[in-house]
Amino acid sequence: YLTKQPFRLMPGDFVTKATEGSAPGSRFTVLVKNPELTDIKGMDLGDREYRGFIEVVPTPDGFHLVNELPLDRYLFSVVGEALPPTAPLEAYKTMAVLVRSTMLTRLHSARPNPEGTQTCDAKVCLSYYGLSRERENSSKGVRQTRGLVARTAGGTLPEHHPSCGWATDSGVQDRQSPTLAFRSPGDLERLIHRGPDEGLYHQATALIPESWNRWVRVLDAEEVRARAERSKDVGPLKKVVVLGRDGTGRARGLRLEGSRGVLELDGLAQMAEVLSPGSLRSDLFVLIPLYDGHRIAKLVLFGAGYGHGRGVCVAGSVGQAHLGRR
Repeated sequence: YLTKQPFRLMPGDFVTKATEGSAPGSRFTVLVKNPELTDIKGMDLGDREYRGFIEVVPTPDGFHLVNELPLDRYLFSVVGEALPPTAPLEAYKTMAVLVRSTMLTRLHSARPNPEGTQTCDAKVCLSYYGLSRERENSSKGVRQTRGLVARTAGGTLPEHHPSCGWATDSGVQDRQSPTLAFRSPGDLERLIHRGPDEGLYHQATALIPESWNRWVRVLDAEEVRARAERSKDVGPLKKVVVLGRDGTGRARGLRLEGSRGVLELDGLAQMAEVLSPGSLRSDLFVLIPLYDGHRIAKLVLFGAGYGHGRGVCVAGSVGQAHLGRR
């Protein structure tokens, strides 16, 4: 409560165990608890238990906690968080290679800052929760792929996302025999409104959450308008138009037409910020406006997939591992 200087919490034998073959901080942990008890047992879902050591940095608003630990022990938790808890080992090995590749690139390109951090524990940085998300198979997957990284044929870093819906944005279908093709707008409507095809890899296992596959959002038009008017005064919404789609049906953007102006949104990030911040799962959706007179009262979105659709589909990886593929 009183210190004005940063300090470190370093578990015992931090240095000596390193000389015996263990990585620094691997045998001991630090438990970070909420100072305000949330129930009579003193337990809180926000409590975190970390490997390595913790640097406590005083700020005008409290403290920043910086956790320092070896990369692979960091991966134990991040890889465990990325997959359903009982996913097959081969899926964890795949995810370990992908996440290690991403993190090594970020470590090498991190900008210097006063606290010396190289990443964060937010979703955009790959969520990190410490020991609570470590799994037996996530640890095995990290250990059995130690030192392995991946690059695309073009030399770039491979991306990944939770679920492609039916195909990645580059057209790689989540099935052994890619046969599905869109011949009309009706094909896209049928794909999204019905349940996922049983021939998809991610349908081979019951581990994948249904909300990764198909989802519905009912949006209040006035709330959408209020978010849009942070950028431009459009007035009450009269029309919403999808600005084209790619070959897999993903929306490239939206045009919001109001009584006083027009606002165009480009890409998933901009569409999510205006339509439904934090809950627009993907850009693979169809949109139905519900009118009250000449104004739109509600927007109903039927969607498929989860994430940006680029690179490896995690749900498909789990399904293929479930079928015995390496």
